[in-house]
Amino acid sequence: EQAPPVRGRFGDYEFVSAAPPLPGAAVIQQLQIAGALGAADAAPGSAEYIDQTSRAWQTADQSVTEHFGDPDFVEVPTEELTDPETNAAAAEPAAASLPADSSGERAEIEAGNTTHITVVDANGIVVSMTSTLTSFWGGADSEYVGGFFLNDQLSRFEAIDTPSNQPEPGRKSVSWSAPSMVLDDQGRAVLGIGTPGGHQIPNILTAVMVPWGLQDAPLQDAVDAPRHSLQDGVLAMEQEPKQEVSELIRERGWDLQVTTRADAVFGSVQALEIDYDDNSVIGAKDSRRDADFEIVDE
Repeated sequence: EQAPPVRGRFGDYEFVSAAPPLPGAAVIQQLQIAGALGAADAAPGSAEYIDQTSRAWQTADQSVTEHFGDPDFVEVPTEELTDPETNAAAAEPAAASLPADSSGERAEIEAGNTTHITVVDANGIVVSMTSTLTSFWGGADSEYVGGFFLNDQLSRFEAIDTPSNQPEPGRKSVSWSAPSMVLDDQGRAVLGIGTPGGHQIPNILTAVMVPWGLQDAPLQDAVDAPRHSLQDGVLAMEQEPKQEVSELIRERGWDLQVTTRADAVFGSVQALEIDYDDNSVIGAKDSRRDADFEIVDE
């Protein structure tokens, strides 16, 4: 059964992403709240930027917890979650609702095991596809059925244990895969984008989309921009924090986790941009994992 993708305005574009139970609507909500908080004017990696995008993420992550599930079984308010005016109004309470985390045991943020591919053909048709086996090697000892391997997706019911995401026959679980596209004001696809990264996928996409979509950064610069993720009071970063970021971490009462490339926490963005003015395709290489792109002239 096909489900129409979710979509919402972001800057001068329309962001289109995966329908529930996948988290596309939450990604849009995060992007819209971050924009409303002023992320367009903050340098990626700065304390202000980390604070704004983290606040936006806490709201979006909570939306997944409260609402997301298989739409054949539960109602997911995607129109509300992707509405720019609603999310602009949510930005003000988000700006005042990120106190120091006082929860108990805090776990390190871990990598997600997923593959993404973005393809653009000579006619401008764009495919953004995320495939996941969930845990390494998938389910049933990597059983191969009908052209694909079975995954371990049943574990997602336990991992995201909410009233809207409970196992029963025929029910799809919430996951974090978010293959996405960006459309211009003529409805043309100008960017195909996606990434592995598990629970970090919304933050990874936001880390690229804010500089690219709100700050006019070239695609490669946006992919290279520093990434972070706040989860359960742990702020994961790719490098030791600058003084202003260290002060923010102390103020919020967060724990710091500095990752390495080998940790593979921050995904591997696969993105292709279409420039209709000169009929060209622009790629970007994400050095965080083994990745590349190829443009073939025809």
